Amino acid sequence: MRQKNSTESDTQCLKDFFEAPITFPPTYKYVLNSDAYQIEKDEEVRRPSYTDRILISTFSNDLEIIQYSSIDDVKLSDHRPVFADMILHQRSKNNEMSKNTSTEKTRTTTNHIKTIVKQHILTFLMTIATMTFVCILIFLVMCQLIIKCQTQKTDMQQTAQINIVGTPSSVES
Repeated sequence: MRQKNSTESDTQCLKDFFEAPITFPPTYKYVLNSDAYQIEKDEEVRRPSYTDRILISTFSNDLEIIQYSSIDDVKLSDHRPVFADMILHQRSKNNEMSKNTSTEKTRTTTNHIKTIVKQHILTFLMTIATMTFVCILIFLVMCQLIIKCQTQKTDMQQTAQINIVGTPSSVES
């Protein structure tokens, strides 16, 4: 009963929103760095789903959706990001829609957005690689310090043994 009320409440909250037709595969839940879906969780079967959505609310019909899709190249998460290309037509003072929208410009913008996403992924991966390299260097320096300390400790123990062993024999003479 509570679940039903929650669903009805959610529907009421979203009643002024719409979504473009979905023409892409489910965006969740992928195995990391893979195109395969994670279909098992413990003993229950998990179905791929559309958890990543773009819901739109507008006061007029001046919005044209050019493309609504996912970016399958981004595999750093168990989700795939989604995007929407839209044109919001401007109305003139006479309340007429402007006809000067360019689909080619929208395609260029889409390609530009995809390029930016890929560049940020490369930047992110380079940052991780740099941090990993720094951690390895720190680890190697720590190993050298430990070895140096162990060597000094061994030298000090040998010196102490020589002094201890050498003391009684010099007392006897």
